[in-house]
Amino acid sequence: RPWREIFVHTNTLIGLHLRGGPVARGGLRWSDRLDDVRVEVLGLMRTQQLKNGLIVPVGAKGGFVLKASGLSPNEARALADEQYRVFVGSLLDLTDDLETDGRSVPPAGVLRRDGDDPYLVVAADKGTAHLSDAANEIALARGFWLGDAFASGGSEGYDHKKYAITARGAWECAKHHFAQLGVDPERETFTAAGIGDMSGDVFGNGALLMRRAKLIAAFDHRHIFLDPDPDPEIAWTERQRLFELRGSTWEDYDAAKLSSGGGVFPRAAKSIELAPAVRDRLGLGPGRVSGYDVVRAILALDVDLLWNGGIGTYVRASFESNADAGDRANDAVRIDARALRAKIVAEGGNLGFTQAARIEASLAGVRINTDAVDNSAGVDLSDHEVNYKILLAPLVRSGRLSAEERHRLLFGASADACESVLSHNRGQALALSLDVLRAAREPDLYARTAASLCEEADVDPAALGLPGAKALADRKAQGIGFVRPELAALLGVAKLVLRSALAKSPLVDAPYLHEIFAGYFPASFRDAFPDALREHRLHPEITALRVTNRLVDAGGAALVPALVTELGVAIPDVAAALLLAEDVLEIEPRRAALLALPAQVSRDAVHGALLEIDRGVRAVARFLVKSGGASLDAELVERRRAGFAALRADLGGFLSEVETIQMRERAAALVAQGLPATLADEIALLPLADRGLNVLRLAERVAAAPADVARVYVRLGEAAGIHAVQRRLRDAEATGVWDRMALVDLRWDLLDLQRQIAEQVLATKPADPFAAAHAFLDRHETLLESVAALEKQLVPTDGASALVVIASRLRGLLGEAGSRI
Repeated sequence: RPWREIFVHTNTLIGLHLRGGPVARGGLRWSDRLDDVRVEVLGLMRTQQLKNGLIVPVGAKGGFVLKASGLSPNEARALADEQYRVFVGSLLDLTDDLETDGRSVPPAGVLRRDGDDPYLVVAADKGTAHLSDAANEIALARGFWLGDAFASGGSEGYDHKKYAITARGAWECAKHHFAQLGVDPERETFTAAGIGDMSGDVFGNGALLMRRAKLIAAFDHRHIFLDPDPDPEIAWTERQRLFELRGSTWEDYDAAKLSSGGGVFPRAAKSIELAPAVRDRLGLGPGRVSGYDVVRAILALDVDLLWNGGIGTYVRASFESNADAGDRANDAVRIDARALRAKIVAEGGNLGFTQAARIEASLAGVRINTDAVDNSAGVDLSDHEVNYKILLAPLVRSGRLSAEERHRLLFGASADACESVLSHNRGQALALSLDVLRAAREPDLYARTAASLCEEADVDPAALGLPGAKALADRKAQGIGFVRPELAALLGVAKLVLRSALAKSPLVDAPYLHEIFAGYFPASFRDAFPDALREHRLHPEITALRVTNRLVDAGGAALVPALVTELGVAIPDVAAALLLAEDVLEIEPRRAALLALPAQVSRDAVHGALLEIDRGVRAVARFLVKSGGASLDAELVERRRAGFAALRADLGGFLSEVETIQMRERAAALVAQGLPATLADEIALLPLADRGLNVLRLAERVAAAPADVARVYVRLGEAAGIHAVQRRLRDAEATGVWDRMALVDLRWDLLDLQRQIAEQVLATKPADPFAAAHAFLDRHETLLESVAALEKQLVPTDGASALVVIASRLRGLLGEAGSRI
């Protein structure tokens, strides 16, 4: 029987990717690619791997084809459904289950090579989306612990098409691109071309989100749609009618609603006569053309947005062959990336471009992410649904909730789930824009990060399309670093590595992080079922997921790897320090205020301010690790937060005169770019926040008021030349990883030196601290003169080694007494 071969092939594909994690979900599709289903599924798997940073499970992909010929559509559907049920039942034959007391029970007759592994979810996919209820019936009949959370969606789950979630997520990414071009696509008219038709989930819902779009052309596997000069409102209304018309095609479009020369044509047509206006718009010459010619012209249209909401691979790199694209059905219409003229590409569908094509297009100025970023919302919403159901299931079993109450609660939380998912799309789109800026400034750092992350994740950098050393060297000469599609792949790997390390760490069980974990769930759940939240079976995994996305979206793919290398500590220690730094500096409300600024404020200004925030968080995280203060202690964090807020009210209390001037200049520049003055002042101060924490540390050690010790601290730092070295340090460029580490250590050494000198002066609690400070400086006049002489010899090209020598000379200020502090 055909299913036996299908089962073996599909189980092999999924099985390869489920190993190594206790939590897994798998999407199983009914493919129509008889000759290359393996290529399709493995391509989907690569995409899924990069989405895994947004979901709790390790996502997997599988696919089957029907080899039986001569079947009617209904017969084929029935056969496919039958084999799906066989496959799903077979998966459960091999999967651990849970008893009501939480004990894992292995399946009878199965020899396990790993530990307990009871979590398995099957996800809806192409051709199998209608079978969620069937899969859940099998799970419920067997008493599988997940119940109807086994297959997300269905009658008791979130319908992706109804919520338009995948399209909405891709649209968030497209809006981010538009914003960087200074365009508001929800208020301003823009031109678009598309792949798909109005009956499809991603294309149909997406085309309805674009009310201001002039959709000039689109195609699917059957038809070509052309409307060279549409009225946006008339066209949107007609698209809505088609979307609501069950099983519609482009042929159902009302011809009276088309602009002059528009029409719908068979994609496979050998000869089409186009109106002159249409030929001109498509860039086609005179005479009749084939449907394939028109499709290629649509893909290469000069439009603001190319919206991919369909199935198939339509763009390859100029140096790739059609075989590299792995989609024979579309060989005749595929173009290479050099032909693209769209300003923005949104990939609501999977595998529309090869990764090499995305990179080539991005290097040419096209704004494009990857399908893993743009269309992640579907799998993300399914994961929220499953985790909500896991939370509610014990309440139903215990009788606290009826089935009807669970239904009401689950669907009442759908808006919260969708907003959580869309925040991931917005967060990742923003993260890529910030990483583009970081990678251009520090290409070598990102090259090292790529190598280390891929090694840690056991991923081939070439398979992700990451550039080699020669390509990076050529780009560096042009002032270009990694481009968005490459950074999107790197972002996905960074999240996998960080999440994996956190999930295995005691850090995720810390009470301090409970609020982060609880934030995954709607407020209605948090308020009503706090005990169920604490007992959620996936509490550690969800906490690790939330921490990962918070840190990496804000700080970029290189954030954690760089700090691990610089500080010589483990990933969880770095994560803890970053979370503490954000909380001490009250970063979240400041980020939110920046992102809420009106569209009139340029995105470049917003992104620049976000990078300033990032600098401050990194500096404070380093300080906390170096000072031994990276403990997840809520009381200590509150004390630091309050102390820093008090110091901030008097900037001269912990900044030198030059630093104060520079901070005010940065704030003025931010105000000139449109930021409110108060917000600009707060952000401009953050890169120097570690100075304030150093003062607080000093005040605790000498048991004095921070404002009092700060004045002595600043006076000593300025007079001893420490501030001068700090200013040089800020402008010094690291020429390699060792230089970078030396500069990081030097920044800390200077901070600690200044604190120790001030502590030495204040430890005796002198009646006149300033007089004691001057007496200290007088005693070291010869040393200070020698340091000043060295500083005068510095030239801008002097690097870390020169500053290290000067700092070493300054350590002489401590003397024997200081060495014991």
